[in-house]
Amino acid sequence: MISSIELTVLGLISYKPMHGYKICHFFEDKGIDELKEIKKPSVYAILKRFEKQELITGEYEFDENNPPRKVYSITEKGKKYFQENLKEYLLNYSSFNPIEFWHLLRFCQNNINKKDFITIIDHMKHKIISHINDMKQKKQEMINKATPSEKNFYHIIGEMLDKIHKATIKALEDYISFAESAENRSYFLEIKEKKE
Repeated sequence: MISSIELTVLGLISYKPMHGYKICHFFEDKGIDELKEIKKPSVYAILKRFEKQELITGEYEFDENNPPRKVYSITEKGKKYFQENLKEYLLNYSSFNPIEFWHLLRFCQNNINKKDFITIIDHMKHKIISHINDMKQKKQEMINKATPSEKNFYHIIGEMLDKIHKATIKALEDYISFAESAENRSYFLEIKEKKE
């Protein structure tokens, strides 16, 4: 299965042609390189592999003051591959890493249809609710075994996590409302009718 880093590289190129340095700068600028331990050679290896697979094409750009740079554009094959894999990745998202989920959600515009988008959001909402229920039980077990000072600590941390979870669920519900609004239909990939 494709990785979130590979999806990000293709996603960025699908929005506009980019050279490797600019893609690496995106990872650094957003702090993703620290979260995922992304190294520049990894990005260039992904670009090389995607070009070999004909998912992207590269053309050299010449500038008087700088050495030539290879600028990559996504191909039709690459766009289809990206859309299928983004949908698959988000629909089957198994890791409980909300940062990665929210990061990849940025690429849904014009790449995921409305129905699949709502399914993805709903899936994540249920995953968080299930996580909250699991954590309540674990929290109670920890409190039962804790010293008085540890109980205070667990109480403070518990309140903080409750606020984060409530805010996350609210954001997911807002996304569903956004998707269901007729004025936002241009955000989603149109489903093409199959010819018989």
